[in-house]
Amino acid sequence: MVPSAEENFHIHLNALAKMTRFELDQVILKIYDEHLKKYGYEKLTIALKELIVERTSRDPFPSVRAIERKVVPITSDKSKANFVANQILKYVRTKGHTWSWVEPGVNFVTDVLFKTLGDIGGATVVQLGGWTAVCEMANNGNTEFFRHNLEKAAMNIIEFELKNSKSSGRPITDDRNFPKSLE
Repeated sequence: MVPSAEENFHIHLNALAKMTRFELDQVILKIYDEHLKKYGYEKLTIALKELIVERTSRDPFPSVRAIERKVVPITSDKSKANFVANQILKYVRTKGHTWSWVEPGVNFVTDVLFKTLGDIGGATVVQLGGWTAVCEMANNGNTEFFRHNLEKAAMNIIEFELKNSKSSGRPITDDRNFPKSLE
């Protein structure tokens, strides 16, 4: 018999408890269940599977809040800017400056950069002088300082867009504004 979505969630929660040597009794299970069931057992089971795969041997049993964050990530402006900065750095490391060498007739900025990095990521790169300039700055040695500058630039764009989105009707939280993740 195939377990129900709720039973599957409980199976994975118990497995995680065993992995962390945490004693998961019925009272604690009920507390987790009451606080998390609003997200749907299928999503919760996926989150638990991710926690199991990502964990190290020293990680404690996750709190209700930690599981909740896996299902509903924090989306503050600061975390959005951090995400954009990290995605730009990933593309710098994986694609390098030659990424901007495109076929004739292809506009790198509109056809590649903005489509891949989203409106905020693309605008951040343009604000910092373009893809080649970003690659050069990233390779000058102090990556953490540069990542901080990327984050500040992305945050400036987010704040600017927030002020102007009221009139345009297109919210900054629209998925089109964020980078695609590297596959």
